[in-house]
Amino acid sequence: LTDDTGGRTFHVSRSTPLSNIYDQLQEELRSQYVLTYTSLNASRDGGFRKLEIRMKNRKDVKIQVRKGYYASAASSE
Repeated sequence: LTDDTGGRTFHVSRSTPLSNIYDQLQEELRSQYVLTYTSLNASRDGGFRKLEIRMKNRKDVKIQVRKGYYASAASSE
């Protein structure tokens, strides 16, 4: 479930206590960016659209994104 939505799973253990996970989440939330996207595909078929995000010159940047999205289906009204 987390992989499909672009999220991650954290496992609490003795070597990774909950407080460390909270610290990591706080740090990540301070350095997030939001990108918006408008598809050129005008089909309203409810189909799955794959997403691929790449950085050109930044090997040190981690990109976390979901695999795609479902297009809006046309209304049958």
